Amino acid sequence: MLYRNRLFVLSLLMVLLLMAGIPFASPVRSQEPAASNYVYLAEAKEGLCIIDVSDPAAPSLAGAYSTPELAYDVKVVGKYAYLADKGGLHIVDVSVPEAPVEIGFCGVHSDVIGRVTVLGNYAYLADGTTGLRIIDISDPAAPAEVSCCEMSGYPRSVAVSGDYAYVCPCPEGLAVFDVSNPTAPVKVASSDVGTPNSFAAVAAGSHIYVADSVTGLCLINVSDPAAPFTEGCITKGMVYPKAVAVVENYAYVLAAYPHLHIVDISDASSPTRVGAYQTPGNTSDVAAAGNYVYIAAGLEGLCIMDVSDPTAPAHVGSYRTGGYAMGVAVTEE
Repeated sequence: MLYRNRLFVLSLLMVLLLMAGIPFASPVRSQEPAASNYVYLAEAKEGLCIIDVSDPAAPSLAGAYSTPELAYDVKVVGKYAYLADKGGLHIVDVSVPEAPVEIGFCGVHSDVIGRVTVLGNYAYLADGTTGLRIIDISDPAAPAEVSCCEMSGYPRSVAVSGDYAYVCPCPEGLAVFDVSNPTAPVKVASSDVGTPNSFAAVAAGSHIYVADSVTGLCLINVSDPAAPFTEGCITKGMVYPKAVAVVENYAYVLAAYPHLHIVDISDASSPTRVGAYQTPGNTSDVAAAGNYVYIAAGLEGLCIMDVSDPTAPAHVGSYRTGGYAMGVAVTEE
C-alpha cells in the first residue's frame, strides 16, 4: 500500500509540473560545436585553414589542410569543404575541424581557377582560361567532371540558382546557362547592361548580384532567366568592387576603397549604401552569417566585422594565417 501511495504521489507531482510548464531535466550529452563557429579560408599557399570564430574577438586556428597548388576559393556544404586550387577541386571532410581529411579530388588543367559554387550533387567552377566546368560530387570520394562550356572573357565567378548558372565576366557581361541537364548545359541568354567588367556574382531570390569594377553593385533581375535585365545599380563611392555576399536585405560588397560597403537592397530598383569601413589588408572575398561579415584580407588573413548595426560596422577581430587569404566561406546547409 505504501509503495502504491508513493507512486500516486509521484504521478500527481509529474502532472502538476507539466501543467505548470516546468521542463524536466534530460541526461547531459556532449555536442559538437555548431557549424557557425567556424570560418573556412582558401589560403593561397597554405590550402584550407579552418578558423574557430566562436569568440569573434579572439579567432584561432582549429585545423588546416595543405593543397599541392595555390588555393583560390572554398565553399562548405554540410560536412564537406569544396576547395578549388590551380590543380582542380578537392573535397575535404571537415566534420572534425581539427583534423580535416581529403576524401576526393577532380583534376582540372587550368592556369587559373576562379570561384566555386555548390548546389545539390554538382560543383560549378569558373575556369578563367576555359569557361564553366561542372563536376558531379554525388560520390564525394569520386568526383568527376561531366561537362565544360568553353567561353572567352576570363570567367572569374559563377552563381547557381535552380536550373540556371550565371557566369561572369564574358564578352556580353553575364552569361546565363541552362544546367537542368548538367552533362549538356546550354547558353540561353546574356546581360551586358551595367556589367562590362564583372568580378563576382551571387544568387539570391530572383536576382543575381554582380560586383563590377566599373559600375559597382548591379542587381540583375532573373525572374525570367532567358531575359535578364539590370534592375538597379549603385556606383558612387565604390572603387573597383570585386566581391559580394548577400544576406536578407543587405549586400556586403568588397572594393579597393573603402574595402567594405553595406548596401540596403530591399528596393532592388534603388540600392542604397548605408555603411562602409576601411578594413586592414588587401581584401579579396567576403562571406556573411548572422551579425558578422568575414573577409579574406590577403596578408592580413581573416578580418571579422560586426554588422549588427549596418550603418556602423565595427572591426571586432582578425587572424593572420601567415600566408595570403584568397577565399572565405561559412557553412551552407
